Amino acid sequence: MDNIILLGVCLAAGILLRHFRLVPETTHLGLNAFIINISLPALTLNLIHQIHPNPPLATENLVKNWGIAATSPVDNFRIQQY
Repeated sequence: MDNIILLGVCLAAGILLRHFRLVPETTHLGLNAFIINISLPALTLNLIHQIHPNPPLATENLVKNWGIAATSPVDNFRIQQY
């Protein structure tokens, strides 16, 4: 619930800052770049230690992904024929 409140506060702050023109027009570009290039990788590195390997699940995903990779050239060939 705290995250939803924080999201609402940040949204309201952004609306007010934009309304009173306290931030430049291109602020969203810098914020998006920061989130994508810094925050998301840091969050991933922070949470990766909580993942516990599960061999049956890993085997299932490996087989599924290899199946998709093996059939994609066939699908590409069929698409190119049309």
